[in-house]
Amino acid sequence: MMRILVFTSFGSMNGGANKALFFALKTMKERFNTDFFVIMGSKGVLCDKLNDIGIKWKIVSFHKMAGVKSLNPRDLYRLCRYNIWMIKDYLLAKQVVKTLNSNSFDSIYINDTTPYFGAIIGRMLNIPYIWHFRTLVEPTEHYALFSKRLFADAKAIIAISNCMKALIEKNRTINNNHIVMIYDGVEHRNAKPSKQDLSNGLHIVECGRLTEDKGHIDGIRALAWLKDQGYDNVYLHIVGQDPSKGASGYVRYLNKLISENGLSERVIFEGYINTMSEFRENMNCELMCSRGEPFGWVTVEGMRSGLVVIGANCGATPEIVNDYETGIIYNVNDYVDLGKKIIYLIKNPEKLKKIAQNARIFAHSRFDIDTNAEQIEALLT
Repeated sequence: MMRILVFTSFGSMNGGANKALFFALKTMKERFNTDFFVIMGSKGVLCDKLNDIGIKWKIVSFHKMAGVKSLNPRDLYRLCRYNIWMIKDYLLAKQVVKTLNSNSFDSIYINDTTPYFGAIIGRMLNIPYIWHFRTLVEPTEHYALFSKRLFADAKAIIAISNCMKALIEKNRTINNNHIVMIYDGVEHRNAKPSKQDLSNGLHIVECGRLTEDKGHIDGIRALAWLKDQGYDNVYLHIVGQDPSKGASGYVRYLNKLISENGLSERVIFEGYINTMSEFRENMNCELMCSRGEPFGWVTVEGMRSGLVVIGANCGATPEIVNDYETGIIYNVNDYVDLGKKIIYLIKNPEKLKKIAQNARIFAHSRFDIDTNAEQIEALLT
């Protein structure tokens, strides 16, 4: 039996990173009898999920770090802070390794780009580590002290899309010769497909945290344009929470945009929804307007629910959505182009249903959790 030490930065499961981690661990445990011990930076829903499947965990307050895209004053401040955190994490790691028996672990598995602490522990214990990147990195990013060595010493770095893999390979700091691409596996669900009922209008859902990079503005402006064209029976349901709790001003700006365009009855903020599979039954389409989606967990969930995903032509979305076959692609930031794609679906309801059917079949067959777990397990061996 293999025993794997796992690191992830937080215990929340609001995003795709920890969802993908949990289902990969669950599947590897069930299929290969792999034993895991998880160290995370903060407590959250993931702790309860791990308890449910018999995986032990521990909270260690290490830091969450990343690259910075420039050396402007704000990013330079962040980089300096990361350097201090890196030194603190090295000191913390010296304490943590005293509590770990290096002989009891065969490998280390690091979830997402931010838990550098896992790589530090791996080097101290001389245990091979796999680093599973789930966030896009830019080729010119700047990193904290010792980062280059930590990246280079990874047994492998996993990218979750070809788009991500290409960016990692261009990065001047991540000099690792073993970069492999493994698509995320999305959990098996027996969700009923969308009813694709158009009698009460076209209902579109957009899921994700309420931050500017998710591109909600495209959807709202597209609805305003559609209204000007005489299409009144289109509704946008925005699902997600504001991680800044109002501090960023982003949600206030969205509400202002909605009010100015007379869309208060057509754009609905749904907040956080725990039962998305049931919610999607009454939707027709799903928007993926993110400016840099590394994979698209939400995209695949929407496709599996029999929705037509209309996605921006950036990030990994075009890898998942085959234009007019398993979804529709629009030009990012071009709300008129997005509006025209919505009109196409309104005018061609049979094509809408056909694309939705294709998407459901494709997503179930292509992004399988068993295949994902097999590929990760092979690297950990």
